[in-house]
Amino acid sequence: EKLFFVEDERTMQARKAGHWREYFEGGQIKSEIQYDEHGMRSGFCKRYSEDGAQQWVKDYTKEYGERIAEFNAKRGKLSLNAEEAAAMLGFPEGYVPKDRREVDSLYRKKCAPLHPDKSPDPDAHERFLEVSRAREVLLKWLESVKN
Repeated sequence: EKLFFVEDERTMQARKAGHWREYFEGGQIKSEIQYDEHGMRSGFCKRYSEDGAQQWVKDYTKEYGERIAEFNAKRGKLSLNAEEAAAMLGFPEGYVPKDRREVDSLYRKKCAPLHPDKSPDPDAHERFLEVSRAREVLLKWLESVKN
């Protein structure tokens, strides 16, 4: 392959996975980057001059390991009760919604600007996940109250 496409400059997520190289017209390697199966930079990124001398190197191995460890540490740690979930969605303090329609309506308003594809804010993805989790908690709570 001669060229790759980066979808998200902040996370450096790409469409392709594996070891990708870009070449000069003469056939020498111009740059090489390693991506994991999810399209995240996971190894060394290198740039070369036309004579083959290395101009630039960045090691993504440590960052990659830290990102994976941080993600795994957060998994399942968001434990909310119905009132906390309602407050996170933006309902007034102490108010718990009466039906799914009420939850979904406020959820859509709250998460639209936080969606990772629509917000340049690096923390938006994290807040989007929290709001989504709050919605899940409220919907489960509503189901349990019905029964």
